[in-house]
Amino acid sequence: MSRALTPLALFLLLSSFPAFLSAQEAPEIKVTNVRFDRVGNDWIVPTIQIEAGKNPSPDARDRDFLDDVLFTIYVCFEVDAPEGGNQYSFYRSTVRIISLESSKRYSMKFYLPGVVRDRDDLKVDPFAWLIEMEAGGQKVAPAADQAGGNIQVSPEGFANFLSKANSEGAVNDGILLPIYLAPIFIVNESRPNLRDVPSFYRFEPDN
Repeated sequence: MSRALTPLALFLLLSSFPAFLSAQEAPEIKVTNVRFDRVGNDWIVPTIQIEAGKNPSPDARDRDFLDDVLFTIYVCFEVDAPEGGNQYSFYRSTVRIISLESSKRYSMKFYLPGVVRDRDDLKVDPFAWLIEMEAGGQKVAPAADQAGGNIQVSPEGFANFLSKANSEGAVNDGILLPIYLAPIFIVNESRPNLRDVPSFYRFEPDN
């Protein structure tokens, strides 16, 4: 299981983000649960559950549906450095969701191949993870439920993690797979509830 944030850390995060974030009418998506499991031939499978709020756009087709949602997960694992000590490997994956119905719980799985876990001797629970989301081109405001593990719980901590994840994780793009690109036998072994899986734009994104 992923590490839970303490009540104090949660308070510090929520109180430290700039006040203007809450003043804007931005899309709301809650991350209600995140866990990491080992499946099949040592594949690591993050499972993320989310719930969307109302569509704040005045041009929304239906306020009960939040459209064009971009979802990115960043995962950081601690690995042994060849010369001794520790270093970090970053992986990221992005999906684009057609629409999320308000107040309905959705579940998404991503898949890190077992050969990577075996090669790098990765723990199932990562060193840290972070989620970014936007809807209709508008960013979802950062929140405590979007991160876990050993990550500095502050705007600066989020920014530093994202900077390293995007610079150092590019070499690993295409390794952490969304459900529709993973091998079917691994997907079946992870036992997703397909009724909870959102509908995706079906193309390979940039990462």
